[in-house]
Amino acid sequence: MRSIYLNNAATSYPKPASVIEAVAAALAALPGSPGRGGGGGDDPVRRCRGRVARFLGVRDPARLIFTSGATESLNLVVRGLPLAGRRLVTTAADHNSVLRPLHRLHDETGATIEIVPVEASGRVSLDALRAAIDSDTALVAVPHGSNVTGHVLDIAALALHTRSLGVPLLVDAAQTAGALPIDVDAWGIDYFAFTGHKSMLGTQGTGGLVASGPLVPLKVGGTGVLSQSLAQPRELPLRFEAGTPNAPGLVALEAGVAWIEGEGIDSLHRRKMERAEQLRRGLEAIDKVRLIGRPGELPVFCFVVDGVPVDELGQVLEESFGVHTRAGLHCAPLIHDSLGANPQGSIRVSPSAFTTVEEIEAALAAVDTVARSW
Repeated sequence: MRSIYLNNAATSYPKPASVIEAVAAALAALPGSPGRGGGGGDDPVRRCRGRVARFLGVRDPARLIFTSGATESLNLVVRGLPLAGRRLVTTAADHNSVLRPLHRLHDETGATIEIVPVEASGRVSLDALRAAIDSDTALVAVPHGSNVTGHVLDIAALALHTRSLGVPLLVDAAQTAGALPIDVDAWGIDYFAFTGHKSMLGTQGTGGLVASGPLVPLKVGGTGVLSQSLAQPRELPLRFEAGTPNAPGLVALEAGVAWIEGEGIDSLHRRKMERAEQLRRGLEAIDKVRLIGRPGELPVFCFVVDGVPVDELGQVLEESFGVHTRAGLHCAPLIHDSLGANPQGSIRVSPSAFTTVEEIEAALAAVDTVARSW
């Protein structure tokens, strides 16, 4: 039984051959001290930082801090800013990697959280978000793209508003970095969190934060430079990168970005959206299938089959038909509440640029078979 992978919103698969080859070469090479100074132009950490910064529209690569992924990046901002007891604004479309750090801050310090609801389509209204923000707001945290509906928020327009009020803006770009053209500096984003293992086509355990303001580090320790001082270095990015860097992972991240640049990000997006549209239209034609929300600008959306438990549907699709999806709440409970799909959640599908027409047809046949037989 062949595998049909439709879970790219979680982790991209397959990786380009160039990414796999780059990681293999990095693991076979003599270990060094990447990112510790003295690496010159061959330093893989420095090389990756430069390429990713250019790719994301960041003029100063030192502002790009490497982390283990978007979750660490988001926590770094929430824990690193003086937010105790302050007013925070987020949305019902946000992932738990935003909601849980904010909730912990509420529990520990009494910070208040205003959650902007989503519309019936699953989209966050920019007007509603603007209306929720005032000069007393200490942080606005939003997703650039929803991992449930695929809707994309106009970050440049939002940033223009937050900047006019002097309010820091934190953007969770886990679903959009590598999928859509991004210009962090031109858009005026204060804190931009991303992951490497989704659309950037790198490995798990990689990601980063582009920071435009001061933060308190989550961790301190060895940096390989200024070791005579017991104080953490203040300069970027060393201040936030204590410990041994994930050099093979960053080699993969650079190779993933290079592949995207070679193929063309717009061309790749069109291919993904074509397969997502084929899948969506096919599902709409199957009796008992119900889409959650309305389609967005990313190749990810969710559905349920009336009368079929979501967890069982996901298990049957994978074990009996080789169709790999994601079943559940996708770490986004509030949007499922809003769209009437909580507590069981939904089946999420997210094709890649490698997904074929034939694979979509086979996946549709599998869903149709289950829907008819249940």
